[in-house]
Amino acid sequence: MITANLEKMYKISDNLIDGVLANQQQIEKYKRGEINAGELKSGNVKLGVYEQRKDGTFMLRIRCAGGFITPAQLKNVTRIAQKNKASHIHLTTRQELQIHGVSIDALSGMMLYLKDSGLSTLGGGGDTVRNILVNELSGIDATQVFDTYPYAVELTSRLTNEADSLSLPRKLKIAFDINEQTAGASLVQDLGLIPVVRDNQRGFRVLLGGSVASNPHKGWQIFDFLPEKDILRAAKAAKNFFNLYGDREHRNKARIRYIFYRLGDDEAKNLYYKEYDKLLSDSTLDFLPAQLDFTYTTPSFEPEIGADDKFKTWKWRYAWRQTANYDRNLWCVHIPVVTGNIDAETLQRIADFLDGFGNDVIRFTARQKIQLRNIPESYLPNVYHFFKALDFNVDLPLIINNITSCTGASICRLGVCRPSGLEKAIIARLLNSGIALDEIPLLKININGCPNSCAQSAWADLGFSGRGGHFNGHAYPAYNVWARTNGEYEIAENLGFIPAKNVPEFVEVFLRNYLDNKHNYQSYPDFVQKDGVSTIKRLIEDLSIVPDFEDDKNYYVDYGADDFFGKK
Repeated sequence: MITANLEKMYKISDNLIDGVLANQQQIEKYKRGEINAGELKSGNVKLGVYEQRKDGTFMLRIRCAGGFITPAQLKNVTRIAQKNKASHIHLTTRQELQIHGVSIDALSGMMLYLKDSGLSTLGGGGDTVRNILVNELSGIDATQVFDTYPYAVELTSRLTNEADSLSLPRKLKIAFDINEQTAGASLVQDLGLIPVVRDNQRGFRVLLGGSVASNPHKGWQIFDFLPEKDILRAAKAAKNFFNLYGDREHRNKARIRYIFYRLGDDEAKNLYYKEYDKLLSDSTLDFLPAQLDFTYTTPSFEPEIGADDKFKTWKWRYAWRQTANYDRNLWCVHIPVVTGNIDAETLQRIADFLDGFGNDVIRFTARQKIQLRNIPESYLPNVYHFFKALDFNVDLPLIINNITSCTGASICRLGVCRPSGLEKAIIARLLNSGIALDEIPLLKININGCPNSCAQSAWADLGFSGRGGHFNGHAYPAYNVWARTNGEYEIAENLGFIPAKNVPEFVEVFLRNYLDNKHNYQSYPDFVQKDGVSTIKRLIEDLSIVPDFEDDKNYYVDYGADDFFGKK
């Protein structure tokens, strides 16, 4: 068993240093013209390095298992980002951090510095085991079956230290939830783990092959109850099954779900079970969760007074009492980060402020927020005033700060549209709409810049995925519209597309329609199932009209772009 040190958390693979040194040699060859950009990329992506839209600038992705990072580690991230003149830091939808806008010469030194801080970039991209998600309420909510975070830490340590975790047919994503009733991310991962207790024994319901990318599907159940000691076997069997039967010739079909599509449910499951059975006799694979000794401290500064209406409204919207440790009167707070982007200096100030509360105070959420946990109620006014002074959107309705978008074409080379710009346009439209936004606080709006679904448009109450449209010989930015037509925990359906310029109007009109008729439905999912589809299709028909290029060129320029759509 690996006992995690809080300043290190997961165990960093010995392969990291070798990978960094080998990659540095590749960089030198690339600079001398001995290898091309494609050959350089093949080594970069395994280390969490991606070249960005702007030539010569790179992004570095840092593994934060379950979104956890200590204030001390976060300070080190911000220091190395500032030292290397990074443009900004991005909170990802896999609960990680990305440092953006760094030069090729800075990469190796940054990776080694982060390693000394207990943070790894290995497996941050490419055909690898990616960052493991953990439901952000794990450890603090009484509805949890048990805290799954220590399991994610140990599984990260074990899997990332295996060489074959870096050479899969494509990426493999894993997620832990906290119970069966509210399971979310685990339903649509390559490997989903839902905690269950049977006969006083801890275990997991295990799902395989889920995804919300192209041809989405919820995971197939392979174990109704798997004892906790066997979850490493389940994960290794998933890797072995994937390596044996994953499609390495057709990259667009090289995910686990396509094995099920190709072979059928029964045959795919039987082949998986064969790989699992091979591992049963190996006692070194018996699993125990990491033992984490968190520290909690009271800050040296005094609690502030928070008595005005703005503070009370903020507390109602963004703060919750932690029910898993109710007797201690500790609170959880969500801090919004619009588009997930934040500058290193601001993030450093946040880390300095939070340092006084102990080590277990920061988790990044899959909705690109900073979750503060284990905050004494008396210090909530300090939190509110601190972030308000930093100009965070702390006084806006929750739905405004519940919009999630990927980086898109403004940065990502795979991006088609610019969802960050669209997110800002939707926010502006809703804030000027007069809609009672606090009546739908938890509605999830997800925006992808392409079909890759990093922001999971197919796993949202209302989703948009970027694409191109054409009218009279001119290309324009557009978005597919997704809605959960079959229920709250079901994959959304693509109902059509509209030009990007009309998406903010679509969102406003759609939400207004729901709120005006809310009294007729039990819930938002009930509305979508009964009348939402017809409403959306009607709006798509009304808003799909694109004016001629000469009549309105704005339709042919994406949000935040400097040129017409499709041009660099």
